[in-house]
Amino acid sequence: MKGLEELDRTDRVTLRMWRAANLVGWWLVGVVAYYAILLVLSRTFLQKIAYGSVRGLQAVSVLLALGFSALTAGWIVGSRVYRSPGLIGALTVLLPGGLFLLLVVATGSIAEYAYVGFFVVVPACIAALTARIVWSRRPRALRAA
Repeated sequence: MKGLEELDRTDRVTLRMWRAANLVGWWLVGVVAYYAILLVLSRTFLQKIAYGSVRGLQAVSVLLALGFSALTAGWIVGSRVYRSPGLIGALTVLLPGGLFLLLVVATGSIAEYAYVGFFVVVPACIAALTARIVWSRRPRALRAA
């Protein structure tokens, strides 16, 4: 295989486009998987719990749904992304969740900001760690240095 300096301009552009498409494409797949699984699990958990029951039980069920969907998104990103799996895994949750967080900041109080921030940051950490662990288990040829 040729080194990067031996490639002509078209090949270098193609390689850069592939790398960018790899990051953006698998990030988007991770976002869709995260929110689809989160929606299905949280609706399922909340329908099984009576609405008059303890609010703590509802929060735990949503946390379980968040954790599982973050694990899945991190696994998808970690198994397919060529470079920076931890960052891309965290951005899978943080970017769309951060937009929601900005909405809460604009309309809510500090307590609501901290509450929603917890539900955004914890899944982002889970997704980042999962992506990094899955990525490190891949063969060295499939990982960037």
